Amino acid sequence: MMGWINSARRALAATGLIIALSGCGGSGIGGLFGGSTTDANAPACPEVGILREGQRQESFRNNTGDPADLILRVEMQGYTGECRFDRRGRAVTVDVRVSFEVTRGPANPDRQAQFTYLVAIVDSADQVIAREQFAGDVTFATNQTRIVIADELSHVIPLAADRPASSYRILAGLAVSRDEAQRNLQRR
Repeated sequence: MMGWINSARRALAATGLIIALSGCGGSGIGGLFGGSTTDANAPACPEVGILREGQRQESFRNNTGDPADLILRVEMQGYTGECRFDRRGRAVTVDVRVSFEVTRGPANPDRQAQFTYLVAIVDSADQVIAREQFAGDVTFATNQTRIVIADELSHVIPLAADRPASSYRILAGLAVSRDEAQRNLQRR
């Protein structure tokens, strides 16, 4: 099985515009999220989701938790995507665009931010069949404290007759510590 291909990273807004990416983009070939498509005969695509425990990451100077010591906050904002089946129905190519809001805190004087996120494909038994880690690297403009960026990823999933594309899930999340994961689960 091929690995993920990271095709592009784009800055979506220079001033921190929040972009609603809760819906599925698509060409009518197959909708992500296991949802319906515009073609009633098209097979369903894999579901996509953001792991709640990996939705937000914060780092503080000296681990204080004080807002004045905030170095960086990264939040996964959403995703869009589509899938395409090969002619024989033996593989599905999944294209996903994941967006992040990155905030530079007052304790970050150098205008640089780095973060790591993960994307995994799991089967119907929740077994991880593919997992890859990606690095986010952001440079803020002078006087800029927020930016929204997006990564575009693509992956081919081989299919078997007894394993349709809808039996897989694609999960994304920031690489966080156990404590951060716990805080994320308690948030809301």
